[in-house]
Amino acid sequence: MKYQTEHPQLVIMDMRMPGMDGIEALSTILGMDRQASILINSAFPAISGKFHTWGAEAYLPSPLTLAN
Repeated sequence: MKYQTEHPQLVIMDMRMPGMDGIEALSTILGMDRQASILINSAFPAISGKFHTWGAEAYLPSPLTLAN
């Protein structure tokens, strides 16, 4: 996992990923660094109410649209 070698200040991740799902990845990252800042970007609206229980700091709906 790249987090081990790069230690980014912010991780933006989806719940559906190849090889490892988002909850497993989130748990692995927080197991290495409890202070990690993780944002979940997902198209699954049911996740929007659960992200804090998994240790993520925020939920961003996908597709992400940035309005000026």
